[in-house]
Amino acid sequence: MSDPALVDNSIFQYNVQLVVNGNGRSSIDTLDHPDFISTILLSDSLAEDSSLHLQWNAYNGWKNPLYYMQWSKVDASDPNNPLFNWTDLDSLFEKSQNRLYTHNLEEVSEQNQGLYAMRILAIDTADATYQSLSNYIYYNIEFNPVYPVNPNIPNVFTPNGDNQNDRFYILPGEGSFSRMSLTVYNRWGNLVFEDRHFESRNDPKHGWDGTDHNTGNQVPDGVYYYIITLTDAADQNQMEFKGNVTVFGN
Repeated sequence: MSDPALVDNSIFQYNVQLVVNGNGRSSIDTLDHPDFISTILLSDSLAEDSSLHLQWNAYNGWKNPLYYMQWSKVDASDPNNPLFNWTDLDSLFEKSQNRLYTHNLEEVSEQNQGLYAMRILAIDTADATYQSLSNYIYYNIEFNPVYPVNPNIPNVFTPNGDNQNDRFYILPGEGSFSRMSLTVYNRWGNLVFEDRHFESRNDPKHGWDGTDHNTGNQVPDGVYYYIITLTDAADQNQMEFKGNVTVFGN
């Protein structure tokens, strides 16, 4: 119609046809060719055991769709253009009846922290080029390490055999640790004691008793310098503490 004026105040009839991958779909409302095709809505809920329960509605764009559960770590360095690298959590599986999936979240670590996305990909069993995608479900793995802070390190001990303050050991402060290393030097910088796994003996009965591991004899009274390395149990990060302790054994 070349004259725009003829369009005004005129009645027209239109027919809108759904075209999927180049093929026109019938407007006849039948089971095989519905005239209404719903999108895939993916929803989630977080369980107490830190697993993600996902469910979605059936996709009726074609018969017997197969569903992929996919996920990706999100590169959100550019908020306006986030990048995805989608991979399948499972092999191709059919959830036509159930449409439920449980995703067990990984233990939080520095390596896997970040933003993740999940989605459903539905394909047509008759022609895999027919595909439909759901919305994205996002979840974040936030790494908040708990470090051992302010350990209680004695500055004097008396290894004289009276069963009182005879051993040098460390009381941890806030946080937790799984490994402890202790090295002790005299005033001339000579190593007199070392235990890379001191956590196994870090108590009042088995701590360092003031013995020089070079000679097997009691170290002379005086000031000794220590280096203590604590390894955090949650994330294996380390903290180092340096100081001095006075030995009164005689």
